[in-house]
Amino acid sequence: NGGTFGLRGGFWQEVFVPTAAMVSVSGKVTTANGGGISNVRVLMLNQTGETQSAVSNNFGNFRFDDVAAGEIYIFTVQSKRYQFSIRTQVLSVDDNVTDLVFIADWK
Repeated sequence: NGGTFGLRGGFWQEVFVPTAAMVSVSGKVTTANGGGISNVRVLMLNQTGETQSAVSNNFGNFRFDDVAAGEIYIFTVQSKRYQFSIRTQVLSVDDNVTDLVFIADWK
């Protein structure tokens, strides 16, 4: 009763439901000349409205782990010190992403 089981050939068998592969998304927040910017908050919004956040390190790098593959995500940067003309990026994540970049225009 209940659960993920099915009846086949007179025997109960567990029905396996495919799950989404988990990947990582990483990138960098930089100045216009390529220097890394620390303490910038990067938000990741999934299709169900859940948000995760990461903060860039001293080199400007950030990373999200355990991201479900096969979905579309919205990434946004927030900083009190820097302005970004492109602060939001939409990304279809099917595999590990290592090159998501946000470039600050000015302080």
